[in-house]
Amino acid sequence: MNVLNYIDKKIIWIFGPAAAGKTTFIAFLNNQLKKRNIKPLNLSDLKELISVIKKDKEKMFHQNIAKNQFRITKPFVYDLVFLNLLKKISENRKKNKPILIEVSCGLDLKKKFNLSIKSRLNLIPKDVIKQSKFIYINTPLIRRQQFNQKRGGFSKTPKEIFNRFFQKDDFNEINQKKFHFLVINNHGKIGLLNKFAQQIFLK
Repeated sequence: MNVLNYIDKKIIWIFGPAAAGKTTFIAFLNNQLKKRNIKPLNLSDLKELISVIKKDKEKMFHQNIAKNQFRITKPFVYDLVFLNLLKKISENRKKNKPILIEVSCGLDLKKKFNLSIKSRLNLIPKDVIKQSKFIYINTPLIRRQQFNQKRGGFSKTPKEIFNRFFQKDDFNEINQKKFHFLVINNHGKIGLLNKFAQQIFLK
């Protein structure tokens, strides 16, 4: 595998449920890119969500649960966040550097919110898809629960949110012929993610 094939595509999506290891893997990718004097644009749906929440002073579509923890109350917010990411991609895609996008996905047990991979992929314009490569980080639920407990600040998903939205996702329903996801099986060892990030840079 040669990551240059990914960099040539410019836009690299990293999908996975909460606490799958997406942020860690992107950090390792950034380290490898830095060694090659390549500075990517890093985007994250969580960072974008936090930005949207901070502007919601009157709490029209979110509630605070605890310090640095919140609950979204309006379904449209998740689509808004993803559309904001697409806007930033559109503004930066012509620049000569890759774009790494971290996207959390899951299935709402109450079926009121749509965080599915399929819904996100359906929002991506065809011309962006042509310039994109897709990675999915597959991590067992019990490992993700352990990782999430160790996290702090906004990175930690509240237990009630984790249990409702992120126990599973719809990755197995995705049309692989169209999107050609590269799957990374993460079994809980950070060193393996780093090793994989190193290996995909080998020619």
